[in-house]
Amino acid sequence: MSPMRLGSPSCLLALLQVALLSATSLAQIPDHPLAGYADHHGIQPGQVMQFMVSSEAPQYEAQLVRLIHADTNLLGPGFREQEIDASFNGPHEGRLQPLENGSSVVVPDHPALDVTGSFSLVAWIYPTSPGSGTQAIISKWSAADRSGYALRLEEDGSVGLLFGDGTDETNVRTGASIPVYLRSEKAYPVGDPLHSSLWLLAAATFDATTGIASVYQLPHTVWPDHPAAETASIETGAHAVADNNLSLRIAATPGLSDAATSEHFNGKIEAPRIYDRALTADEIAGLLQGQIPAAPVASWDFSRRIQTRQIEDTSGNELHGHTRQLPKRAVTGHNWDGTEMDFERALEQYGAIHFHDDDLDDAGWSRSFEYEVPHDLKSAVYAARLRAGDDEDYIPFFVRPPRGQRLPRWLFSCPPSATSPTPTVSAWAAINC
Repeated sequence: MSPMRLGSPSCLLALLQVALLSATSLAQIPDHPLAGYADHHGIQPGQVMQFMVSSEAPQYEAQLVRLIHADTNLLGPGFREQEIDASFNGPHEGRLQPLENGSSVVVPDHPALDVTGSFSLVAWIYPTSPGSGTQAIISKWSAADRSGYALRLEEDGSVGLLFGDGTDETNVRTGASIPVYLRSEKAYPVGDPLHSSLWLLAAATFDATTGIASVYQLPHTVWPDHPAAETASIETGAHAVADNNLSLRIAATPGLSDAATSEHFNGKIEAPRIYDRALTADEIAGLLQGQIPAAPVASWDFSRRIQTRQIEDTSGNELHGHTRQLPKRAVTGHNWDGTEMDFERALEQYGAIHFHDDDLDDAGWSRSFEYEVPHDLKSAVYAARLRAGDDEDYIPFFVRPPRGQRLPRWLFSCPPSATSPTPTVSAWAAINC
């Protein structure tokens, strides 16, 4: 059956309502006292499905139900479900599982990243929400013991450098805030601001011999109402940087685990690099013209392996990483000239990644319970119903026929662009009888 011939709108709405039962956005879970998800959307008899649950209550009840009708329209039969015997039915110990959303790049700890003397951090950035809190660009900073380093946007929206020697921390910033553009309106704070949603080069250097730290924010294109480039240099009195065993993050500040990140960057980042020496002002300026200083400790090229989660280091030191929480790849970089809309035809112009502080791919919660689907359970739409006091949530899933059993041709119609088959009207009636 062609998908254009699917019958009544109410039937399609019912299917949509089933999907909406699982649409308690994980981004909203911190405000939801009871929520969960499964490791698969569909499963066959004999297979095992795992369920992850977060509960503020010390105990919750789980119950397998078959979803018969999920359309709550007053003109219809209303919401209908059937309780089914299952091994996981009954009380479960509740525990609150935090949601660590926000995308980033993770580079495992390596001695080469523990710069203890002079260093430089460089990246092209395209910030979209400057001034909304500290946002890390390149970070191996540990606030707990004041060690490591970070190139970042400060609370005021300016580019800054933070590093520590294990006892004291040093923070240098340009002081030139990057305001937010709201369509055609321009909101300028006091001082000499730079524009949001425009490319600029962010860089920081530290000379351990002289103790001088410098930060730069250099616009890629100078517009008529755009202020000049901003730099700041100070004698810090520091002459060393303490190392730590944290992973390095791009677009976030690392924590004690992969999930425990903070200070997420909103916007695009391209071509982050680390050097184990203090680049000169001329070398920093040369980056605007595409003149890349030699011998970086790390140089990550986001245009490589663009269809994967892998991040490739081209320095030769093999400091490769991977993305976390699914940031958007294959986005235009600072050198995109508008002549090519297909990233595969101009990879060198699509070398940026767009990060968001609310990106979410996998919550990474621990398993709460599991369910091995019995061989006599009929194919249908089911859910694990969770209840704790007045709180309720459903974790829906599909049980497919056993492996090797073909579906009737009338059961599903699947348009070429669909990511999952759509039940036909007659199938919906058969499934839910």
